[in-house]
Amino acid sequence: MCALSLSGCSGLYQTSNNEGSQAQNRDKPLDFDQESLLIKTNNQAGLIELYKAQLQQQENPQTRLKLAQAYFDGNDPESTLFVLTPLLSGSTTLPRDELFFLQGRAQYQLGQIEQAQRSLSSALEVNPSSAKAFNSISIIYAQQGEWRKAREGFNRARELMFDDVTVKNNLALIDILEQDYQSAAARLLPIYLNGQADDMVTANLALIMAKIGSYEHLRSFYGQQYNDEELYLAYLNLRDVQLMNHTPAEAAANSKKHLLQPNNNNTEVVIPAEEPKDASFVF
Repeated sequence: MCALSLSGCSGLYQTSNNEGSQAQNRDKPLDFDQESLLIKTNNQAGLIELYKAQLQQQENPQTRLKLAQAYFDGNDPESTLFVLTPLLSGSTTLPRDELFFLQGRAQYQLGQIEQAQRSLSSALEVNPSSAKAFNSISIIYAQQGEWRKAREGFNRARELMFDDVTVKNNLALIDILEQDYQSAAARLLPIYLNGQADDMVTANLALIMAKIGSYEHLRSFYGQQYNDEELYLAYLNLRDVQLMNHTPAEAAANSKKHLLQPNNNNTEVVIPAEEPKDASFVF
């Protein structure tokens, strides 16, 4: 009886203490992971301020790399390169292929194509199994007209289990540039039928099917957005489109010219015949 009583008293005492502790916790503000929240909400500006504040308190290579990535994701490649410089010029335990890869991506966005190619080559020298580096450097090869090297690189990225949709879209763009529309369709149509196609893949498929002469496919892609007259005009325009191979800076200059354009009847078509369509490779 005594032992049971003591046990009961002990349990009652613990319960009382737990209730008191919970009451105290209710009076405290919630402690949440600010970084995780900012990442979840894709708040790059908030992440930049967070990492800068942490670096002001103490230099940390991992935090510096996170800051460089946040700048890149926030469309500021110049700041990415500035923040990366100390990591690339000194010794670090961070994976150097990741540093070279991010450097190459930032240089590419700034139109520094030769420098980007060197950085991505360095990433592959450090890590020959970097699928994303193979995909990225192959985009540069393709834009330089080295389609065989680009195709080999994209296929190597695919062997290394890089994202199938991304690689197949990039391979299909080479097929289109080589005017091999049947091969391009064979790559992308299964993606559409499986429900994996994003707007870019669908737009590329529309161009491919127009080149092949399949108006019905165009209707299946965009029939809910446009009437038959608009679709047929878009189909005729797409048949005349020439795919252009542009760097990011050149593509940005043309970005507003090849999406939706009013025709003489004030209706909107997908792509006007007067303007070339940029080859949009995916990183």
